[in-house]
Amino acid sequence: MSRRKTRKQKIKLQQKRAIINKEIKLLEEDILELQKKIEEQKKINLKEGCIKNLKIFRSICNFTAPLIVSSSVVIGSTYLISSRLPFIKDNIHLSKVYSLDYETNGKIESYEHYESKNSDELENCELTISFPAILNDDNYYERITRYYDEDSLDSVELYKAILSEDIEYINANYTEYDEEQVVTDYFPSNADDYIIKANLDFYVLEDYILREESDLENNFYTILDIGGSLGVFAAIHYLRKFRLCNSLNEIKEGYKPVVDYLDCLNKELEEKNEKLLSLSKGGNKNVR
Repeated sequence: MSRRKTRKQKIKLQQKRAIINKEIKLLEEDILELQKKIEEQKKINLKEGCIKNLKIFRSICNFTAPLIVSSSVVIGSTYLISSRLPFIKDNIHLSKVYSLDYETNGKIESYEHYESKNSDELENCELTISFPAILNDDNYYERITRYYDEDSLDSVELYKAILSEDIEYINANYTEYDEEQVVTDYFPSNADDYIIKANLDFYVLEDYILREESDLENNFYTILDIGGSLGVFAAIHYLRKFRLCNSLNEIKEGYKPVVDYLDCLNKELEEKNEKLLSLSKGGNKNVR
């Protein structure tokens, strides 16, 4: 009797073991299938992650592009006007300026100095010369006055010639002028003399010195560039109505489903591994 019972127990154990083995096999197959899905999903997530990062980068570029454009415009404009850049101390280019206010037998003011200039355009140049009066054959006095072309008067040599009243040099080198002739029956005042009236104000780019920008100047232009850039950026940003945070949140929300799906697969794999481990241990105990 006891022997039969033992035999029945063995049969039961074998049946139970067969069931457990079948369950283990199914679990192992499920685990393999899950592992394949997880590997495939990782590839998909990697691809989606790259796309997400590209979208984030594009949104950041979209947000910062107006700042880059506005900074370039403001800083470029400042540099064109003043030849200065923010944050660094520039070498200021100072060109030689010649100024002369001259009148024969009258006031004479001349000075030379260096100041910042960005082109060689003349500011103000005028020159007129009245020649000595000549008595003609009809016993009238003729006096010629020449008005010289202002575009040709930006010359250091002319500046020196006027100061020394070198009429010979002026006659030889300056032939572009308008001429006026006055005829009178009386002897004009100062008729025996050359009367020079000159007003020169020009600068020479080739003659220059460099000085370092001061801290105050550098700070001023830096604040000016930053403030101008931020102001233009704010105006463009307001008109575009682009919201970076909203854009980033939309991108993250779009990426969330693939992350959640991979988490579900990993959780399912963990549960099946635990179940497989539990069955394997239980089966070994029953065999004993």
